[in-house]
Amino acid sequence: MTVIRGDLIHDRGTKQRVVYESEEPITGVEFVSEPKLTTLFVATTSKLLKLVISGRGHGQPPRTLEDSGCAAGCMTVNKKTGDIIVVREDAVYYYTADGRGLCFANDGATTLVSTFEDYVALVSPPPSSKNGASDNMRRRFGGASTESLFSAAAFTMVDPQLQIVAHSETLISQVKAIFQIWGDLFILTQDGKVHRYHEKSLQQRLELLYQRNLFPLAISLAQKSGMDMQQQNVIYRKYGDHLYQKGDFDNSMAQYIKAIDNTEPSQVIRKVGLFSRIP
Repeated sequence: MTVIRGDLIHDRGTKQRVVYESEEPITGVEFVSEPKLTTLFVATTSKLLKLVISGRGHGQPPRTLEDSGCAAGCMTVNKKTGDIIVVREDAVYYYTADGRGLCFANDGATTLVSTFEDYVALVSPPPSSKNGASDNMRRRFGGASTESLFSAAAFTMVDPQLQIVAHSETLISQVKAIFQIWGDLFILTQDGKVHRYHEKSLQQRLELLYQRNLFPLAISLAQKSGMDMQQQNVIYRKYGDHLYQKGDFDNSMAQYIKAIDNTEPSQVIRKVGLFSRIP
């Protein structure tokens, strides 16, 4: 691997330096830049390394962060945090210059990974049949002429902080690239189509959670998004109403108390029936 430094645009001279040599295939390369330090992370099929290419520590040999690598396309960087994200079949791992950080489970092989806002976008091959059913279906429905029907990819967007799958779908054609422009995420598929993904507004996401009665998740989303306490109190009150309708009066009261700034105490007393407990 060779690092080229200089003004390539204006052709004002460059310097080249071989920074890493190996018989193993290199499957991923990512730069992480800080004010006085630039670190190059390199993934191979069997290890993950880091190399300081400018700043303190410049010129030192690469240091191994992990004796496990990744497949091609399975390494990216979160540009907001500077975390390196490596996907293996068992999990999605986060790395910093100091080593491995948090991780979350991954279900099987992944062919491509990217980040968008607070999400990790994963592209995976479709589930394969273990009993030959797919081959039988191909023969039954026309053989090679229907091959494209079985070349789908699974596309998933995960919110690691909330620990939820924010979006999941099956694409008929294989994914060739993921990129970001105009504040949205785009996917280019092998059939030449471009799919655009736009994040819903915070209020729209909260409404979807309300419809599914996922109030604890709605509270976590509101807190993560920096929503002010007055607006959070509205969610606590909605959660209290939901619990009250289910007959869970004690937990309902706990939510109303959290929302006391936006809720009349008399309303809480009337709903939960505390008046009957007061001597």
